[in-house]
Amino acid sequence: MIKSAYAYLRVSSEEQVTNFSLDNQYDYCKREAERQGYRLAGIYREEGASAKTLNRPELLKLLEDCRANQKHISALFIYKIDRISRDTYDFLAIKRKLAQYGIRILSVTEPVEDNATGEFLETLLAASAKLDNATKSARTVDGMRKRLESGLPNGKATVGYLNVTRDDKQVIDPDPDQFDRMKKAWEEMDTGIYTLETIIPVMQKLGVKIKYGGRQIPITRSQQTQRIFRNKYYAGYIVSKKYGIDKKVNHIAMIDEDLFYRVQAILAGRSRTAGLKYQRNNPDF
Repeated sequence: MIKSAYAYLRVSSEEQVTNFSLDNQYDYCKREAERQGYRLAGIYREEGASAKTLNRPELLKLLEDCRANQKHISALFIYKIDRISRDTYDFLAIKRKLAQYGIRILSVTEPVEDNATGEFLETLLAASAKLDNATKSARTVDGMRKRLESGLPNGKATVGYLNVTRDDKQVIDPDPDQFDRMKKAWEEMDTGIYTLETIIPVMQKLGVKIKYGGRQIPITRSQQTQRIFRNKYYAGYIVSKKYGIDKKVNHIAMIDEDLFYRVQAILAGRSRTAGLKYQRNNPDF
């Protein structure tokens, strides 16, 4: 009698071009299932999903189908244990749940016996996956810190600048379309007659735009102007509270430090000039 089983396949975004590809995993699972006398009654393909979380659509569907069809399914084939989870606790929790349904997890590249020794090896493999994940994460964090310390910001460029690749490095250069517009916005803010809210129509008139969803759209909210006019990057600094970094670097500054701190004083309401200019420009005075 041919037994029925499921197969779960998963790749994260960075694994798409490696031997972890879904088709490669499927071939391994299919061959091993046939060798052991199983028929694959369902294939669950999880593409571009991290194993750091269990909130994966195909995994959740698999677990529900295992519960509903536990009388007919006796095994789950996977390419490696870390395809299920790279967290030891999560893997063991899933294994226990499937065991309640009478379903065994069978790793086709890490065959372990169904005994105490095999359970120990499975736990060890799951723990190794978790350690590998933690190590990669630590390296990523360290790389981000070192990048900041060398004067190269992480993430998306702020308004007025562009993310570009030069000499195989990700760097940030002035945006030829937005740099001068944004510089003019800083100079307008320096007059002291605007708030984060009232500077918005001025920036719209200047043609200052932010990138959103692959498009460039006008400034519309004070939260956006708050992020812009509090950003010390414009004055030539890299700042990261997370890594304790606040240093002047070599990128092209849009404004000088004096202008930056004058605007900070205006925003904090500490500038006498701002109050006088506001009075001179307000028809109520």
